[in-house]
Amino acid sequence: MLSSFTWQQYLMAAGAILGLYYLAVLLLCYRAELMHMLKGKANRAGLPADPPIPPQVSIMGPASPGAAPLLSEAAAILVAPQPPTEAPEGPEDAIVRAVLQEMSPLLELAAEADAEKEELLPLLRLVAARHSSSMEDHHRKAIEEFLLGQGRSSFTLTPADMHSLWNAAPSEQ
Repeated sequence: MLSSFTWQQYLMAAGAILGLYYLAVLLLCYRAELMHMLKGKANRAGLPADPPIPPQVSIMGPASPGAAPLLSEAAAILVAPQPPTEAPEGPEDAIVRAVLQEMSPLLELAAEADAEKEELLPLLRLVAARHSSSMEDHHRKAIEEFLLGQGRSSFTLTPADMHSLWNAAPSEQ
């Protein structure tokens, strides 16, 4: 029997029943408000009228423009500090950085393992030999300054070690 009704017919009937239900609730519970609304009298449900707004009195008085210094330019207002401008890096900086980037992990591992100088120098020679074709004297000096400035617990590198780093062949040990 229910299979003869379509979904559209069912939804239409349910909507009509729901609409009649809400109409009955409105008429039973809100009859007086509906009568006032239909007559054109806007009822505020017994709320008191809004109190009148008092005239505005200035508590602080008028602002005086001469009391504070005026900024003449918007650039004078600092919101955040400006980052320092860096000079463009030249190719020599990139070479030094690349060599040090390869040598730094070796130095860290040697410090952690308390390696001897004789164990570390051949590894540093291999890195130096890899980059020897692109390095000049000022590159070598920058790398030497870095390596001599590194403090090791079990050994310290000397200028003689640095001389052997650049002059020794990587196969010699």
